[in-house]
Amino acid sequence: MTIHILSNHRTQPISEPILLAIRNDQELTQMHQDIIDLMCHGAERISALTKLPIKNVRLIENTNYTILDIPTNLSKTGIPHPSIIPKKLAEKLLERAISNNYQVLIPNSESLFKTITKLAERKYHVKLTSHYFRKRFQTKAERIPSDKMSPNHWTYLMGSQQRVGHLADIYSLKDEQELIKEYDTYLSHVLSLNNDQTNNTPYHRATNATSSTPRPNSSNEINVDKYTQLLETILQELQEIKSQIPCIKTT
Repeated sequence: MTIHILSNHRTQPISEPILLAIRNDQELTQMHQDIIDLMCHGAERISALTKLPIKNVRLIENTNYTILDIPTNLSKTGIPHPSIIPKKLAEKLLERAISNNYQVLIPNSESLFKTITKLAERKYHVKLTSHYFRKRFQTKAERIPSDKMSPNHWTYLMGSQQRVGHLADIYSLKDEQELIKEYDTYLSHVLSLNNDQTNNTPYHRATNATSSTPRPNSSNEINVDKYTQLLETILQELQEIKSQIPCIKTT
């Protein structure tokens, strides 16, 4: 239920139900939710994902995914690399950008994300930064057995380089299908807060049908949903109680 992150900056872990509650909070708009979904999947900083030129967004045929070609000047590590996001999300972002004559996906992302961080601190008492999502991606990816998905492959999606081995700069156009298949099978469903973006993908269905390991998409998800609803109810009641209690100064 909680993503534990080791960091020199002592990043505080945020439970997944809390993160989901922030995303679905009624104070946020669809645009805010799209930013959170984008960062959950994209494995990059908010500036790299939202300031990406729309020409760098490629909808991949015969898949439910889109590749974002992150250039050197936007990459966290200065290494150009691909990121993968659900196609449904990419189509929403592209449609909004084109209709508003944007040259990049979300030009006003800083002010929008500031609203999210203030909400997270005020209402949920957590510090949510855009870099947290990059750490969240790595934390989840590290749990994938190396014989299932090579660490070189998911670090490639982050634009990172292993301390040992080589940078997995091995994917060409003919190899993207394999990279997307790995992402879909082992990462997409655990990264998603909005499950309707990923549950119906062909690779996900095939994996569910053949894998002997239970996926977290049956009774576990139901429990998470119930927990999230209960959490939201408790937080709302607390807010109402606080509003009715007069401020008491202490010395």
